[in-house]
Amino acid sequence: MKSAVMELAKANPHGISNSDAAKYLGLQSDYGGGSKDYLSYSIIGLLMKEGRLTRTADRKHIATGE
Repeated sequence: MKSAVMELAKANPHGISNSDAAKYLGLQSDYGGGSKDYLSYSIIGLLMKEGRLTRTADRKHIATGE
């Protein structure tokens, strides 16, 4: 899953949002409440911790390394 998020980020040099990752990778939650798509947030968080993604001021995530 991390590889798929990285490939999506690399293909979009202006960055991806959590919503983009959830939508384009088929990770959208069908939960009816207000909290959704935590799986993609978790993956993005792991990649940020590893230094492979960075977050911009406009809340986009950009690939920084592999």
